[in-house]
This record gives sequence, structure tokens and C-alpha cells, in this order.
Amino acid sequence: MWEHVLPLGNFKTLKSEKGIAVTSADETKRYYYQEGNPVHFLLMFNASTVDGNDRTVDYVREVNRNFGIINLIPSVASKPEKLKVKDLVFNPINFQVIQKVLNETGVPIWIGWGELVKKKTDTLIPSELRDLLTIHKKRLVQIDRGKPRKWFPMHPAYAKINIPAGELKLTPFDVKYVLKYK
Repeated sequence: MWEHVLPLGNFKTLKSEKGIAVTSADETKRYYYQEGNPVHFLLMFNASTVDGNDRTVDYVREVNRNFGIINLIPSVASKPEKLKVKDLVFNPINFQVIQKVLNETGVPIWIGWGELVKKKTDTLIPSELRDLLTIHKKRLVQIDRGKPRKWFPMHPAYAKINIPAGELKLTPFDVKYVLKYK
């Protein structure tokens, strides 16, 4: 799949020992990351690292070694607090990558942006993305935490604290929550 996103921008391919990333030429943005032949794609908030060498990806790798990652924003920051205001704007090229992945794969899309989007949903999840998620609503999944209590699906970084990777279960994500975001 990563080869299919290359024509969308002036991207650089970064191969590591574990996976393949599609980044900006200066490696400050990661638009796509893949290991193996993805059986699911995660849609998270932002990339922690360019090459997928971080604790969250390590946890996802324990859940399943064949996955892809796309993010609401492509800016790389080891901690979300390090993002600048200019990074918190939905990127049109990044949206094209998300759109291509959703439209050209049939695998589940694991929603895992957590509460990091709280009070930023107007810019991070614009109507075009909400519409795209609605089209693909039958494939959207999230971490199962029992009875849903919040609108925001759990981020894998928080799941690893309480849920061993072998016990993690995914459950359908109800797109109606995204439509209610303000």
C-alpha cells in the first residue's frame, strides 16, 4: 500500500529494520507507516517518531505484527505537548493519504486518537474526514473497554498500561461519536 501513497506528494521513503515510512523530504512529517502486510490500519493523532521506533508502535507490534499507521496530523513529535499551533491543522495532503488508505483497503481501521483531539476537533476532524469515516463506518474499530463511557477512543499508549497486548480486543467504533465532536 505504501507505494500507492507516493504519488500524492513530494515524499521520502524511509526503510527501517521493522517497517517502511513515507515522510516529508525533511523527515518532520510522517504520512504513513507500515509493517508487513497490514491486517488493520490505525488512525491515531500524530506520529511520535518518523521510523516507528517508539513504545506505542512496540505495543501495537505485540498485538499484531502486520499493521499500518496513518495519523490525523503528520507532524512528528515525541510528545503531543511539543506540537506547535501550526501543527494542529488538518493537512490536505495527509487527508489524501487517509482517503487513499480507507478507499483502497478493505481491512479494519482502528481508531485510536484518544482524548488528544479534545477541543481541537473542528480543525483536526473536519467535515470531509467525518464524511469519509461515515462511508467506511462498518470497518471502524476501537479498543474494547467494556461499556463505552467516552466519545474518544482509547489511544494504544494508554491501553498498554492496563491491557496486555495478548488480551487486547477491538470492538466496533460508532461513527456517531465523531459526528457529535465539537
